[in-house]
Amino acid sequence: MRFWRSTFSPSWFRREAEAFIAYVDEHSSGPKFWEREDNGARTDSTPWPLVVATTLIRRTSLREHEVWFMPLGRALWYHAAVAKLDGARLDILTTEEEAMLERLRKEVAP
Repeated sequence: MRFWRSTFSPSWFRREAEAFIAYVDEHSSGPKFWEREDNGARTDSTPWPLVVATTLIRRTSLREHEVWFMPLGRALWYHAAVAKLDGARLDILTTEEEAMLERLRKEVAP
């Protein structure tokens, strides 16, 4: 009886839910880029998931099933790497640069 009370307490549930959310966020996060003024944004209406999947199928040895069922974060990283190899001007933020920007945001925030 004591085990069930501690396992299913609201605080336990909150900790487990927060851990799961952090896992999902980490698993599905792709690269972050430095912003540019000439962003070169796409103007076509092709959905971005299709662009990512098609690029990976066409430019790598990955099969369609592998591409569609891989974690989103991995697909986005692969897509960024392929784009960089194809000559895209991508400035990917490093972990250190991201931490520095976060510190600056906290210092500037009122």
